[in-house]
Amino acid sequence: MSYFTPSSKHPSVSGLFDLQGTHYARIASNAMFLYDHLITVNDEVELIWKAKWSFVTILFLMNRYYVLAAVFFNLYVFFSPNITDTICTRYSHWEAWSGLVVFMPAHGILQIRIYALYSLNKKILALMLVFYITSSSVSAWILRTDLESLVVAALPILGGKFCVPTKISSFSSFWIPVLLFDFMLFSLAVIRGVGEYRSKGSSIFRGSRSLMNILIRDSVFYFLVIAITYLTCLQFWLSAPLLVEAPLGFAPAMSSVLASRVLFNIRRASREESSTLSQTIQFKTAELGAENPQGEERD
Repeated sequence: MSYFTPSSKHPSVSGLFDLQGTHYARIASNAMFLYDHLITVNDEVELIWKAKWSFVTILFLMNRYYVLAAVFFNLYVFFSPNITDTICTRYSHWEAWSGLVVFMPAHGILQIRIYALYSLNKKILALMLVFYITSSSVSAWILRTDLESLVVAALPILGGKFCVPTKISSFSSFWIPVLLFDFMLFSLAVIRGVGEYRSKGSSIFRGSRSLMNILIRDSVFYFLVIAITYLTCLQFWLSAPLLVEAPLGFAPAMSSVLASRVLFNIRRASREESSTLSQTIQFKTAELGAENPQGEERD
């Protein structure tokens, strides 16, 4: 299905409305990501740049700044008057592969969080890595297969040029392995949460800022939001082929935003717990000093 016939290259009225809706949706997803980036700059400086660097820091920077670069490149393609059929085709291929690339560091951050939930259990880590590699490989194979039949043209409309698919591939199956992997992470978080809740003396719900509570809460919230986003994309592929590109910008944007938020929340809570522990130690030390003042004579 296409927006226009290859012979005439004139879009239908419905095609124009669909194209307009798609561009508004893509701009909205870019604006959402940029807004979140701006309001979390202080958190990034305090919790990432001023903290000790680690592998998680590298994953965070990949997750945050690759998407930021992609947003600016998307806006350039959307508003550039000099795009050609070749540029549009290469851009569409890059965008499709970027969708997979964006998910990888985000999933890496989540796996480390789940690994921490299970007290660095090597079996859990091995399970996640096997599913991670499998789901990424299957998604890559689906992308490679479907991109071979994708045809994109630079169509002049209303004084500008827009990249429009003249032959749409069925990318609906791309979301299935990604969604299944996210469901596995969600299940691991829920299982751990239920186990902690049932265990005697568990501290999981003693305070809303406990590390365990935040780990489980953010893991569950991430899956619910991402699942809704993926299912929306899947629904568009199946029932509204002319609007297939409309929700695509939200999938990597939401994945990047939520993964960054998970890391911010964990590091903030960890810092607060460390501060509370330090204050408690100082208070206890002061109490002991008051009970045994320096120079006090003992019998």
